[in-house]
Amino acid sequence: MNRHSGTPEAILRTSQIIAAALIAGVVAFCGVAVFAVGGVNVASEGTLVSAVMAAVTLPQIVMFFFVSAFVTEQVIDSQYGRRSIPVTPENKPYQVMQLRTIIGFALLEGGCFMNIVAYILEKNWWSLGIVGTLVLFMLTNFPTKTRFKHYAESQQSYS
Repeated sequence: MNRHSGTPEAILRTSQIIAAALIAGVVAFCGVAVFAVGGVNVASEGTLVSAVMAAVTLPQIVMFFFVSAFVTEQVIDSQYGRRSIPVTPENKPYQVMQLRTIIGFALLEGGCFMNIVAYILEKNWWSLGIVGTLVLFMLTNFPTKTRFKHYAESQQSYS
């Protein structure tokens, strides 16, 4: 293990790499889907699957805010002493933010994939609109140094 892997900067960089990979996976799969279907000007073949996938996506957006916020700190605390990167008061907020980012982006990525599959099956362009909206949402919540720093400062003010 690298002695610098537990620093806030390393945790932030890892978060950024994971977030970018999740976004890139969605964009790549969406590109393949559009190519495989033949574009967005193809005649639609129904709306049932697309509507169901869109309806399932809404709770995932809600879970992005709530599940990741409630679960992460308990997970970090339960892993104390068993993690390869030790939890210290300096890096705990960064580890919590990293886990929140991973859980939240994975939820949104799932919604993207479901809507891309709906597009493949039924060729509704608005399914791709939902995907675009979710990708935009992930980009606006991308882990930045400022975002992590503000979160760490807010956690220290609670302590």
